[in-house]
Amino acid sequence: MIPHSKPFIHPEDIKAVVKVLESGMLAGGNKVQDFESALAAYIDRRYAAAIPVIEDCAVSLGSELDGVKTGCLGSYAAVFSFYANKIIVAGEGGMVLSDNRDLINVCMTW
Repeated sequence: MIPHSKPFIHPEDIKAVVKVLESGMLAGGNKVQDFESALAAYIDRRYAAAIPVIEDCAVSLGSELDGVKTGCLGSYAAVFSFYANKIIVAGEGGMVLSDNRDLINVCMTW
């Protein structure tokens, strides 16, 4: 069973996540691997890769990690925001990218 919440999230962990989300920096390297290992141990599984990754690309348009462009790094989907304070401005709205047809069909119903 995958737990729905962690008993306690340290304020420094929250600050670190907020810093990445607001800056457009790509999370990568050892920190991501360390997180995946810790999550796998926490849920008592060998790997945590069964959890779908939805990539937040709101402020990272054009960025890349190891030659892979933003929007192609998540295992399930990528989301872009077109709100007024983002890189591409359309007033409001956004875009979902995925190669999962079922997910795209659900998104299109909204």
